[in-house]
Amino acid sequence: MRFLLRVTVANVQVSPQVKPLLDSLRTLYQTCAGAPQMQAPNKKREMDDNSKKMGQLFWKLNAG
Repeated sequence: MRFLLRVTVANVQVSPQVKPLLDSLRTLYQTCAGAPQMQAPNKKREMDDNSKKMGQLFWKLNAG
């Protein structure tokens, strides 16, 4: 699935307090993306949008 790749932003510069939150969000996203009902076209678009938003959040947290 192409939308899983956007959530793989490295979080090496994130403070130790935030890292567990990012790991939890990534795990939850991957669990939801792997669900069979997410194969419907409208859900794929929704997950793609969520992936973009999470990628932006991860990037902003890395930037400080």
